[in-house]
Amino acid sequence: MFTCKRAREVWKSLGLDDLIRQAAAFENSRSVVLQNIFRSLRRNSPVLGQLGLHETIVVAGWFIRWQRKQAVRGEHVPSPSSSAFSINGLTLNFRSVRGDSTPHENNKPPPKSYKLNVDALFFP
Repeated sequence: MFTCKRAREVWKSLGLDDLIRQAAAFENSRSVVLQNIFRSLRRNSPVLGQLGLHETIVVAGWFIRWQRKQAVRGEHVPSPSSSAFSINGLTLNFRSVRGDSTPHENNKPPPKSYKLNVDALFFP
């Protein structure tokens, strides 16, 4: 989740590679790295300021693991930057559902940033 080449590229695309590297400096165990991160002060993600860092880390860890399973099954896995975009979207959606944010219609992006609203359908 933290040390493979693709995972490191996703963390870098999220702007979190330095944080992950520092948290994993002495121990590469996932639980120890996560513990080091979660002990840090609560702050916002460096890429999309309105996203919480802890929430972004949890969603990214899940997403990286999910995409690894896709790759093992031989399915297409998008680029690390596409994965980072999806992770940010999922994290923002989680915050909105949980009530940490105003509804999407009224949630303006910070200055000098972009907001993309999408709608989706799923056919099993």
